[in-house]
Amino acid sequence: MPNGQTSRKIQTCRNCCLSPGAYTPVKPRAQPPTSICGGIPGQSYEALDLATRLERVAKSLDGKVGESKAVRSGSKVLGEVTVLPSPSDRDNWTGAIFAQSPLMQIHWELDKRNQLKLPGSPQLTQLPLCHLDRLGRLGYDARDIFDAFSVDKAAAEWSPYPAFWDHDAKKVIRIAQTPNATLLARKEPIPGRKLKDATAVWSKAGTMLIVSRLRTNTHRVISTGFDKKVLGNTWWGFDDSNLNANQKRALLLWLNSTLSILLYFGRRAITEGAWMQMKKPAWASMPVLDVLSLDSSALTTLAGAYEHLAAKELLPIAQLDKDMARCGIDDVLCEVLGIPNIRFVRELLAREPGLSAVDIVAREDEAASDEQPGGEAVDV
Repeated sequence: MPNGQTSRKIQTCRNCCLSPGAYTPVKPRAQPPTSICGGIPGQSYEALDLATRLERVAKSLDGKVGESKAVRSGSKVLGEVTVLPSPSDRDNWTGAIFAQSPLMQIHWELDKRNQLKLPGSPQLTQLPLCHLDRLGRLGYDARDIFDAFSVDKAAAEWSPYPAFWDHDAKKVIRIAQTPNATLLARKEPIPGRKLKDATAVWSKAGTMLIVSRLRTNTHRVISTGFDKKVLGNTWWGFDDSNLNANQKRALLLWLNSTLSILLYFGRRAITEGAWMQMKKPAWASMPVLDVLSLDSSALTTLAGAYEHLAAKELLPIAQLDKDMARCGIDDVLCEVLGIPNIRFVRELLAREPGLSAVDIVAREDEAASDEQPGGEAVDV
């Protein structure tokens, strides 16, 4: 594309964003719009009508970040057009990840400006966030771990290398965990692979593990805490040796909070439905609570809350709006950081199809099946 030009592509999908992309040059804009659509057109003429309406609304915007307008047909809302800056480098197309523009805008302010701005509130809260890699080092991936170690899931043989293997949604229901396996340093390489130095791989173990992939409608935690160093196969190891005990507990609370889930959701690599992964570079640059900047009083409060909350059972992440333990995590963080109540964020996140694998609005054919021939809804 010529310099100074932007491009847009109209593509339709249920409860997702219509992202820029096609390659028809349009009038240069400071901030290209991101379009959100609420349903799939049933016929070609409906698709053309929707595209025309989207283009008309997009052209009416001034280009100010956060500006948004609904796309309507009579009283029916077909979608929205919201202005966001174009991503740079390997950044996600944030607009193509969210189904709801209010949540998309909350995420963008949090991810790019370390600010929390809630819908309907004039308050703008600056948060003490930093990139995760400022607090510690992410470890090796699963292939490297297998190249250095074999795993004893029964932990029958003693080893100086404890591990936390797999991520069973029915068993990993709390933040605080204990090792469930041991690693044995390999003496011979796996056929076709090079032998990794077990000592080097273990050097990036830590007392925290962070998910590398998960299914948000069944899995419950983003990060787990241990009383000893561990490595895991479906987790990123995290060398947290630069943090003291209270700083680690505060970080674990943050990583399992609603705002952390929102940041994770907006940076995820989409695979299928609610199944997603987070690659190492995305985690390294992830905004997290800068526990190194917190004073001793704040850390003591958060660490005390961790002792109480880490052993509580969490609901699946997609049910965070009903999860009293997750609400408890949010409440103590809001108190310490001076954040207003974030109930709206939990409610919006729980509605996201990418988190719950459930449509926000029932499909028209499904809705029609619940109606009698006369057009009246059937009680169910």
